[in-house]
Amino acid sequence: MTVVCEVDTIEEVIKKNLETINDYIDYYQQDLPEDEYSREIPDKELSSEQLDIVNEIYSELPNKCREFKRGDIGAEQLQEYASNLLYAKYNPDILYEILSREVYDFLMLLDEFTFFLKKE
Repeated sequence: MTVVCEVDTIEEVIKKNLETINDYIDYYQQDLPEDEYSREIPDKELSSEQLDIVNEIYSELPNKCREFKRGDIGAEQLQEYASNLLYAKYNPDILYEILSREVYDFLMLLDEFTFFLKKE
């Protein structure tokens, strides 16, 4: 028995990732409820320090997305913002624990934004 699996080419993966990033940018430039940014864990509450981090990202991320859509900042600045959050200011493990999966995934994709653009 032969099993045939279709595998996306690298070009298709890059295109899908760029589409996903743009969809996230469109979504997160909106005024969304704060609870869309934090991770909900049954029987566990975020500490005040963790809530401060969520609030920071909640207040900054929509503005960064709007600035990008208006052309005020480029992909490099958006990527730098995400990279700074993920690796300089905090670390991915901390953000993974407290942010919703969607916000965390968006930041991880933004961290590779210019890579995808260069490969497109």
